[in-house]
Amino acid sequence: MKKYLLLTATTSIFATTLALYPDMAYVEEVRHVRHGVIAPLPRRIVEDSIYLGCDAKRFIFDRGGFDLKRVLHIGQEVEFLHEKKRLKGTILSLDPLIVRADRLYFDLSFKDLLIKDLPSGYQLQPSLRLDTDSKSCKISYLVRGIGFESRYVIQVGEKLHLQGYFDIKNESALRYENAKIRFLTGKPNRAERVVLRKSMAMSAPMIKAPKRIEGYFIYELPQRVTLRKGRESLKFLDRELPYKEELVRVCDDLHYNFGTLSYKFDRKFTFEAPDTLPSALVRVYQKGLFLGEDYIADTPMGKWVSLRLGEDFEVTMTKKLKEYTNTKTTYRSVVEYTFTNPKPRSVELQVVEHLPTTTLRFSCKGMKCEKKDARSLLIRIEVPPRSSKKGFAIYQYSK
Repeated sequence: MKKYLLLTATTSIFATTLALYPDMAYVEEVRHVRHGVIAPLPRRIVEDSIYLGCDAKRFIFDRGGFDLKRVLHIGQEVEFLHEKKRLKGTILSLDPLIVRADRLYFDLSFKDLLIKDLPSGYQLQPSLRLDTDSKSCKISYLVRGIGFESRYVIQVGEKLHLQGYFDIKNESALRYENAKIRFLTGKPNRAERVVLRKSMAMSAPMIKAPKRIEGYFIYELPQRVTLRKGRESLKFLDRELPYKEELVRVCDDLHYNFGTLSYKFDRKFTFEAPDTLPSALVRVYQKGLFLGEDYIADTPMGKWVSLRLGEDFEVTMTKKLKEYTNTKTTYRSVVEYTFTNPKPRSVELQVVEHLPTTTLRFSCKGMKCEKKDARSLLIRIEVPPRSSKKGFAIYQYSK
């Protein structure tokens, strides 16, 4: 074999499409068949996921690879890469790999070497051997080492400026040229790989709007790109949205019968999802400051998103049990709420009371109360600046 093999370089293949999941990719491509062989394939390919779209009745999968020490010895002259420069030197040690070049000593990885003449019959990358006379074959497979993470960044001003990014990683040792990239959000059931092999036709401007398919949402790049080795970020969302800033307290202690309880309020920003939002970390900034971060779960378009960014240390609430009755069939309690606002502006406060049962009768005085859902009650009250305000709630529920 009279050619150089650069172990650190990425091999290029021409992929038709890549469907990226958070921890793997589904690849469909048309490959040349030379002497019955398709090579190279990515080293982290899932061997039992390979699908052939040509007339081959069988194939042999060769994992490839060999022990590089078999073709090296102490005193051998080698070429290697250092800081993107091509250098020549002499091997002084194989474990660790020490090479001397120009009176300097280099502690190298075997991946830094440029090797000539592999032993006959060896290849580094996996390959397929087919019993076909075809010159090309459409293949598809799953590969690990390629995936993405989504993330969001928010700048808060008069409106909420939301940006979303896909951070792509390609650690497959292959570079995919002229590839159509799709991002699928959701969790595929690994036992039903047929879902991943279906044709995933999309409709197409930064990244196209998400579409549903087999329980997933798909984002598609409008143009073909080269997916290089390493990491890169692609923006998929850039929107300015109206938002609400809220002070909310969630309580899980309605069923108590003694003492006074004190609380502070969580500071939250809420907005309506402009598109389907994949789950991701969100970081929020305002007026040159980092306000905090939270996590968005997979969210359909139109659903309200609430981000908890920390605790407001000024506004407080106390709950005091004024009356408590415990009979054989029911509990009845009268609770006094006191809200204190030292801020120079009025604030609207929300309290979510988790209920011990779905069967509940309630009434409120001095504040607004409504059933939030079957197991929680929502209390709203506006407190003037630098003042306190009281409210009462009567709860009666079955044992």
